[in-house]
Amino acid sequence: MVKKLLVLTLATSSLLVFAWLMLPQGFNTDIMQIGKGKPAIVLIYDSGSVESDQLSGTLNQMRGEFEERVEFILVDVNAPGGRDFVNANASSPASVLFFSRNGEKVATIYGPQEAATLNKIINRVFDF
Repeated sequence: MVKKLLVLTLATSSLLVFAWLMLPQGFNTDIMQIGKGKPAIVLIYDSGSVESDQLSGTLNQMRGEFEERVEFILVDVNAPGGRDFVNANASSPASVLFFSRNGEKVATIYGPQEAATLNKIINRVFDF
């Protein structure tokens, strides 16, 4: 019984580490940063979605241009609380939510975007 429990624990831990390594790197995952004085761009991510991968790649390309002025946050729909956040914000995987400095949701876009289009949207939404 103890051996089965140990194997199950190790297998579960391995899966969690693997899932964590599959997430796009460099994004904050702390949704408590929303409304803390810096505008936030929240990527709703699903590891099983090609569209999520494409959107995260585009955001990674342009993050350096905006990271001093904007908090980039990733919400994984498969992580604890992820689906609740998505439902509370009437969103879906492969979307990006824009929050003002005080935490008010000001815009949402869906699906992959070209970098130039996303750049224009960020500048327009946050009045940069």
